[in-house]
Amino acid sequence: MATTENGANHIMAKARKIFLEDYAEVKQTEGLLRPTKNESPIYPPWMQEEYAAMEKDKAKYFLYYSAIQQAMEALAKEGGELDCMVVGAGGGRLVEYCYTHMRDLELKGNIHVVEVNNTANSMLKRKFSHRSNIIVHPAIPIRTAAEIRVGISKGICGSAMQKLAQKKSVKLFVSELFGSLGDNEFVAEIISASVELFATGDEFISIPHSYTIYTGPISSPTLDKHFSKKEGSCYPAILGMPEDAVYLSDVEQIYTSVCFKPSTVLTGQISISPQRVKSIGAASKLSGFAVFFTAVLYGDVVIDTRPGSGKNTYFWESGFLMVSAEAKQKWDAFIHRESSECDDVSFIIERHSVPLEYPPGEVVDDKKILSIVRPVLKMWYEWRLEGGGVVAKHNCGGVDHCLTL
Repeated sequence: MATTENGANHIMAKARKIFLEDYAEVKQTEGLLRPTKNESPIYPPWMQEEYAAMEKDKAKYFLYYSAIQQAMEALAKEGGELDCMVVGAGGGRLVEYCYTHMRDLELKGNIHVVEVNNTANSMLKRKFSHRSNIIVHPAIPIRTAAEIRVGISKGICGSAMQKLAQKKSVKLFVSELFGSLGDNEFVAEIISASVELFATGDEFISIPHSYTIYTGPISSPTLDKHFSKKEGSCYPAILGMPEDAVYLSDVEQIYTSVCFKPSTVLTGQISISPQRVKSIGAASKLSGFAVFFTAVLYGDVVIDTRPGSGKNTYFWESGFLMVSAEAKQKWDAFIHRESSECDDVSFIIERHSVPLEYPPGEVVDDKKILSIVRPVLKMWYEWRLEGGGVVAKHNCGGVDHCLTL
């Protein structure tokens, strides 16, 4: 069920207003996030302070509140009980929203809470111990359906999860498992495994429903100075975009994916006009590629991290793909060719996700099943510049950087 146009416009406009007010204060009090290397999402585990920082973004949670409300209103019209699941519950904000809307709509059913972080999981159990319809499951990761089935068979996942896997009654899945590069925290893998295990056939709603990745080349003396100190390979980073960053072309769409249908490979490209870049002048020097995302939560309620008039959240800072010195030299050659040779430059991103390979026949100790120190999935990005018959490749096969879950 889509949001009415007027309702969606109101929600998006209000989120934008909240964002503008909050982000100005955050930049003034906390400054910009310094560039950090993108690391795996669940190890080392987050601290409570990190969950608290995540929940300061009021605009983001207003969007989630609205999306959950509208999804539950649509499901309420179908009648019957409603079981929902919050995957990666963190500090529990989305659990509270589910509870509030179920209460207000007088819906019967349970809210199943999955959180792998031991500290957060214990806090959630204390926080919701007085709510009989909120079930906080053991601190285990949902990574693949096959692994959870093994955990259930060995009694690791708890009796409540075993019963839920048999019942398959979840009609609403809610998660905020995005990273600043969009899908660098395995959002589609985790949600799809949850759906396969617990959903009521095809009759379910996923919040978020889908996401789209965007990128664009930037020039920034601040980033050049920072990354010039880093020796070795290029890798994806997370950062607050410096004030001196200049976009050398439009931020354009790379690829779109549905959150409950993961793909082994996702790929897309943008074309960059040398004439457009040269018109910028001295700032045409390439520092790297900024990465942003949008996410359809429900109907027309959309999270937008892109720069510009639509941006409505600040927790997810900019993603950034470094490029090698060789790539920067080739970029200059691409851009400053003679006009008769000025074909567009292409920038291609590929996202790869595969099961981690362990020795054939390996016997896994029960203590290592569903352990965060024994990952089962591997994901990496590859990116390259192409133009004038020349290619500059980065991180082929995940040789320099990969993420595990």
